[in-house]
Order: sequence, then C-alpha cells, then structure tokens
Amino acid sequence: MDAQPPWGMKQEFMPEVQPHECPRVRNPFPDCYCLNMTSASIPMVVYFCREHFAQCPIYLADLPGP
Repeated sequence: MDAQPPWGMKQEFMPEVQPHECPRVRNPFPDCYCLNMTSASIPMVVYFCREHFAQCPIYLADLPGP
C-alpha cells in the first residue's frame, strides 16, 4: 500500500511560480541556490529566488548577451 498525504495532495507539490519569483525555480540551473540548498545558502534562496532574481549572479550569468 502506497502512503499518500492525508489531504490528497500529489506526492510532488509544485505550486505555481509567482510573478515576483525567479522564473528558474521550476527548472533551475545546475548551480542555482534553490537546487543545491544547504543551511548556509537559505538566505540566498530567500533573497534571490523569492524577489530579487534580477540581481542574482547565477540568473544574470545565463542571460543572453547584447
């Protein structure tokens, strides 16, 4: 018997990305803070992935050049 959450949620809970969140949260780069989260990187995840992704060095490094 497979264990299911009691409230009927799917096993993989992925809420919709909000407009203020980094668009890469659903498909992160290999070195994204949210993908390799540790206790030391939590402040970076909160700061960059939640509302300041336009300032994130990882996000900016992947933008196409001029």
